[in-house]
Amino acid sequence: LATAVLDSFTRTPVDTERSLPNMREGDLLVGAFTNGQIGHHRPFVGAGDLCFDVGAHVGDRTRALRRLGARVIAVEPQPACLEWLTFSYRKDGAVTIVAAGVGEAEGRATLLVSQRTPTVSSLSPTWVDSIRRAPRFAGVTWDERVEVPLTTLDALIGRFGRPVLCKLDVEGSELAALR
Repeated sequence: LATAVLDSFTRTPVDTERSLPNMREGDLLVGAFTNGQIGHHRPFVGAGDLCFDVGAHVGDRTRALRRLGARVIAVEPQPACLEWLTFSYRKDGAVTIVAAGVGEAEGRATLLVSQRTPTVSSLSPTWVDSIRRAPRFAGVTWDERVEVPLTTLDALIGRFGRPVLCKLDVEGSELAALR
């Protein structure tokens, strides 16, 4: 599997022994991939393998993983995205949707939602404040706050098993999710 774990936002290595003690290096591949890159994941994911799509949004990566025959746990906190995921995968028994964010501990958190740009909705006010100043995000507003349940990667592993691949795209909360 993967030889390194990277923070998908900063692309810096993550100390897996300290951040995620119940997983071994190579168990978790973090970062985004597109449907066009799915061929790169064939060596990692086979038919029947378990994968986590954490920060599933509207399920593009879930769809790509299903094309490889994987069983997918799609984790998403945004209500509008959850409606789409539920509709899209309602007849697919190999996809389980978990309505939650992923963080350091189970509980509840406030999701900062951008209605016009939902891909940058985040559980991290610090991350939102930092990208708000970037010219690329000048027109983005986070105009809704939604209380959402939080789970952890360890809880997901306990419930569903150890994945062969975990796509983690949680807009600034990657390190919290890995702790």
